[in-house]
Amino acid sequence: QVFRQRPVVQVVRGQCMASSFALPPFLERFKADWFAGRTDSHLNDVCIEYPEEDIRSSTKNFDPGGLLGSGTFGGVYKGVMRDGTEVAIKVLQVPEEAGFEEEVKVLSRFRHPNLVILMGFSRHWDTGGRSLIYEYLAGGDVSKRLHKSRQGVDLFEANMRVSAALDAASGLSHLHNASPRAFHRDIKGPNILLDKNGTAKMADFGLACVSSSSQHKVAQASGTVGYACPEYIRTGVISEGSEVHSFGMVLLELLTGAPPAVQRHDKPNEFCYLVDHLQGSLQKVVQMLDPSARFPPSLAQLLAEIAFQCINPVPAHRPLFVHLVEDLRRLLSQVGKEAPPQQPVAMVSQTATIQRGHSPGRQSGLSLGQAVEAKWRGGQDWHRGRVLRANGNSTYGIKYDDGEFEDNVPVHLLRIGEPAQLLQQEQEVLARRPSRPHPESVFTTTLHGGTGVSAISSRHTDVRVERSVPRESQIGALAAGATERQGQQSSCRLWCVFGEGVDVSKLQDSDRSINFPGGLAELAV
Repeated sequence: QVFRQRPVVQVVRGQCMASSFALPPFLERFKADWFAGRTDSHLNDVCIEYPEEDIRSSTKNFDPGGLLGSGTFGGVYKGVMRDGTEVAIKVLQVPEEAGFEEEVKVLSRFRHPNLVILMGFSRHWDTGGRSLIYEYLAGGDVSKRLHKSRQGVDLFEANMRVSAALDAASGLSHLHNASPRAFHRDIKGPNILLDKNGTAKMADFGLACVSSSSQHKVAQASGTVGYACPEYIRTGVISEGSEVHSFGMVLLELLTGAPPAVQRHDKPNEFCYLVDHLQGSLQKVVQMLDPSARFPPSLAQLLAEIAFQCINPVPAHRPLFVHLVEDLRRLLSQVGKEAPPQQPVAMVSQTATIQRGHSPGRQSGLSLGQAVEAKWRGGQDWHRGRVLRANGNSTYGIKYDDGEFEDNVPVHLLRIGEPAQLLQQEQEVLARRPSRPHPESVFTTTLHGGTGVSAISSRHTDVRVERSVPRESQIGALAAGATERQGQQSSCRLWCVFGEGVDVSKLQDSDRSINFPGGLAELAV
């Protein structure tokens, strides 16, 4: 009953050709796969297949007027299905190379509000191509939205950018905390789409892969220049850390409005990289802030700190996506509580609004991002941190310098302490609290006479030991990141030295010390 008429076999020049080969409709969809020597018929078990005529009708036979964008493997068209649903249809001329099967598998398995919805697919029998049918997201992608904002066409302000970052991190956190987990492998601004309400969703899973392990070795490392993690490109091993690196580049793009890599005009095969220009400097990020976003200064600095944590040269020191979701959610809750700048943002000042060594009291407010000292969980010890949230009930959320977060800290447990006293207390606390390792580097310099001076350097807080030195004599030193410390018998200049990506174990003895003029002291790092 399947083959109602007998196939007529003709022999032409030694080749056997079948004519009048009729198949019933439910088998017709497999015919092209049989003759082409390949099959993706198993995808019908996990995803809906739309008839090709429905796709052509929805796009008016792929009318160029409905083209939303085009890429290496085909174009994306806006369509309207028979039921009136607006869709985006991606046409893939070479499905195998475009990751058609991978995208169907991943988006059919993982469902999340911040992952684009794949409604189905379609087969094109005449060309062997495939189409993917997605929900239509009217807001476009993040990179295009940034470009429009810089042109003054459609402003993409700070709260919308932080919200988009939070949405994207939420979708990626879902992928990496599932079992098995999924690796996107191409996280970038153009692959983060916005709906008409500004909700962001991760899209384009053509390079995605699924693995039950925390890392996965791929046959060929693929990605986008500027976003792709260096160690992933070098080793071909994808991990959550390498995905976080790409997300960190997206955060820097949201801050500055600049793409992570720009092709050189004089040398088309070479690129200028954003990270090479920034060199881990918060000040350079602030100087490059996209003025159309109108970032509040402290919010911009906190978001930049998160971005630099994501692109830390040591993968183990990068945050997980679940922690990024928490941090970005807290940041978003603070948007609007600080007035945006009325002019281009200058370098963020961390000047305290309360006197040193005193509790701020109810009459004194703390600004978002301000450096403070707090008693960890009401204990006796003071610990350095920053104000990450103002709860409005005389309590604050504090992000400590070692990465811990504590919410609802009463105002009477906050202060700006004396730095020298704080340093001594911090070392004592670290000595008896091994369960909370401190990420900051400690260095000591010994003066003549055996006097020890210790300091803790932090990328988050600039601790300066100040004494009764005339203001005029401090200006040059403070501008260079140094502080004068005077004693009864000697004086020295104490420098806070930072080296991003420096392997301290490989430093020579000559690299570990600084000889001060006159032999007054030596600073050993």
